[in-house]
Amino acid sequence: MKNAYRPVTRTRDMYICGGFNVYPAEVERLLQTCESVEQASVVSVPDPRLGEVGCVFVVPRPGHRLTEEQVITWARGSMANFKVPRHVRFVDQLPRNASHKVLKHQLRAEFTAG
Repeated sequence: MKNAYRPVTRTRDMYICGGFNVYPAEVERLLQTCESVEQASVVSVPDPRLGEVGCVFVVPRPGHRLTEEQVITWARGSMANFKVPRHVRFVDQLPRNASHKVLKHQLRAEFTAG
């Protein structure tokens, strides 16, 4: 009998940017090593040239000021070019469910609306 339990992983969050696989969890871990970033969550958004690109929602550390350009410049120096988010949005907090997981569908909707 096959095991009915299959853990849900974040691999389904993977997106393809210009032919390369990008795992948002990896990009988020790298972004959180930036001294000005408290929390980060990456979602994929459509792009006419590359197919999909990353949009990062950033919660800055208290007392730190960040701009979109600073986040992208820092990312370019810390990760491969295809992993660098092309869009940055700043939020006061990330939307979470009862089990404290980030609601990525809400972030995608916020990007589309905004």
